[in-house]
Amino acid sequence: MTKERLEEIKFKRACERRIAPGMSKSNHIDSSDIDWLIEQVEQDKEYEKFVFENNIAVDKEIQKLINENKRYQEAIEIAIHNMESDDNIGIHFALSILKYVMESDEE
Repeated sequence: MTKERLEEIKFKRACERRIAPGMSKSNHIDSSDIDWLIEQVEQDKEYEKFVFENNIAVDKEIQKLINENKRYQEAIEIAIHNMESDDNIGIHFALSILKYVMESDEE
C-alpha cells in the first residue's frame, strides 16, 4: 500500500511537470498527499533513531561477550599451564580437552 501511494504521488508530480506552455497547473497533488509524505518522513526518522539506539545496545552486548570470552580463554590457558606438569591420567584427559578447545577457537 505504501509503495503504491508513493508511486501514485510520483505520477501526479510527473503530470504536473508536463504542462504545456501557457497552461495553468491543475494541482494534482493534494494536501492529503503532502500530509502522507510528511508522515512517511517522520516515521522514517523514528525508525532511524530506533535502529541507531539498538545498534548501540548490540555493540555494548558484543563487547561484553568479547571480554567474557577473553576471560574464559585466560582461565583455560592458566589451567593448561598448571595441569601440564601433573602425572594423573584424569588430569591429562582434561588437559587434552582444554587444549582441543583452545585450538578450535583459533580456527
